[in-house]
Amino acid sequence: MGDSIMIKAWDWVIGRISEPSSWAAAAAVLMGLSFMLSLAWMMWVGIAAAVMALVLREQGKSRD
Repeated sequence: MGDSIMIKAWDWVIGRISEPSSWAAAAAVLMGLSFMLSLAWMMWVGIAAAVMALVLREQGKSRD
């Protein structure tokens, strides 16, 4: 029983990672935190997440 829960959870995580909205939300949170906490490295991670959102969005458009 425990294995099926882990498999379902893993499938959900993989499904969310492939969606541009997840990356965009992570980017927004990281950018906001980086400004509030004055952490430059977090800003760069947020920028990278925003780029991933754009890349995944463009890949989705090309499939249509």
